[in-house]
Amino acid sequence: MEDTDVPAAASVATEVDRAAVFCDPKFVKQYLRNLVPLLLGSSSSSQAADDGDLDAVEAMLSFPETTDKCQAFANDPSVPVLYVIKDVEAAASEAEQSEIGFSTATFALSFELLWSSTHAGSIALIKRAQTLDPSVSVTKQIQVMNLPGPAHSGATASQAADGAAHSSDASAAAGAGPKERSGVAVMGSTNPYEALHAYVRFAVSPYFNAYVTAKEQAEQQASHAAGAAGDSFRDDKDLQQQGIPMAKKKLAELELSLLHLQQNMDIPDVVLNIHPVIARTVADCRSQGIRTTVDAVDPALL
Repeated sequence: MEDTDVPAAASVATEVDRAAVFCDPKFVKQYLRNLVPLLLGSSSSSQAADDGDLDAVEAMLSFPETTDKCQAFANDPSVPVLYVIKDVEAAASEAEQSEIGFSTATFALSFELLWSSTHAGSIALIKRAQTLDPSVSVTKQIQVMNLPGPAHSGATASQAADGAAHSSDASAAAGAGPKERSGVAVMGSTNPYEALHAYVRFAVSPYFNAYVTAKEQAEQQASHAAGAAGDSFRDDKDLQQQGIPMAKKKLAELELSLLHLQQNMDIPDVVLNIHPVIARTVADCRSQGIRTTVDAVDPALL
């Protein structure tokens, strides 16, 4: 009994030692200092805008709440993700920032991702383990995803808000319900479905397919090497692979759904410009109480 208890006790001790390792929030803050300007920095060629973004990142890192969130992200198993959110002022595009000589962007950390007209973009930092180990490179412990916002690609936040209001008015005129009008208004002038579709089509699906293909090839080689004794191995492999076709199907369905949402969202409002001669002819016919026909148009104007 004593021999069987030794491995269990050693395992418990290892887990306790691992849990006792404290990761200094400076470990995460330095990673953010290097990462954020690269992924969320200004795309303008203006040096002033770049310097302004660097100053804004340093300002974010100086906040006490930033230290608290970095510490929680690094050491709290219940915090699996940390978002870096970039906002811009309502009247400041990157071109305008270049003209005024400084950046008007602000950065903040959050455990939740929200959508607003001033949202220029965000970074999702996803932990691979429950806590971060300061003795291991942070790049090996975190997955990074870059997400664009409605004020992305040089569009001003005010333009995004105006686009949202215009879309809301158009939906109201078309008879959309309150829920649909609200959804259109919140989206602004950007299309998040395009970014999500690109992630699924060009990253998630190829990554999944590459792993499945390599795994199948390795299992086939192992099965051939096992020979007749590999029958039970092949049975276990078949059971494990039953879910793979379904997963591929679901990924394909998700990709198609996002494409449809993208196409539905990109349908522009139809604007018909009526020629002044036609408009005047229609008005004259209505005032005379007669039906408007082609014959009512002055032949000299045709």
